[in-house]
Order: sequence, then structure tokens, then C-alpha cells
Amino acid sequence: MTYGTARRLRVNFGEEEILGKTGTCSRAGTRFGWFASYANTEVGRVVLVVFLQGGRPTYGPKAAEITGHIYRNLYDHNFFLSTPADKVAKTVSKVQ
Repeated sequence: MTYGTARRLRVNFGEEEILGKTGTCSRAGTRFGWFASYANTEVGRVVLVVFLQGGRPTYGPKAAEITGHIYRNLYDHNFFLSTPADKVAKTVSKVQ
């Protein structure tokens, strides 16, 4: 995400390439904002969708920003640094 309304994701996370699309709409006075994202990492594919419902401050770029926080949290907890097989192997070695 280097340009467009989803670039707010980069404020919180820039370590992996993320592809995505924002959207904003309203119905009967309620606003909806969403962001669908995809990352093809060495560990595997990750798909995240954030859907918000609320008032005036609810819109797609805010959903992208929240998605950035989620990716940051995953990264900070080493989600992107080891494969599921590696995680299982580490768990098994701790038990033995």
C-alpha cells in the first residue's frame, strides 16, 4: 500500500507487501467502512477483512489503519517469521 486511501496501513506496518481495497458507504444514516487485504508471505497467504459500522468517523481508510495495527501485532508476535511446521517443532522440543 503505497498510495490511495489505504496508505494509512503503512503508518503502522511496512515490513510485508500488502495488497488491498478500501470502501465506504452509508445506509439510513449509518456509515460503513471496510478494508480487504492480502499478503503473500514466505510463511503463507494472509487475508484480513476489517468491516466497521458507525457514525461520521467510519470510513474505509480508518479500516485500513486498523488493519495495519493487526498486521503489526502479528509481526511483533513473530507470525511472519516461522512456518506452522517450525512452530510445531519448537513446541515439541520444549515438551521433550
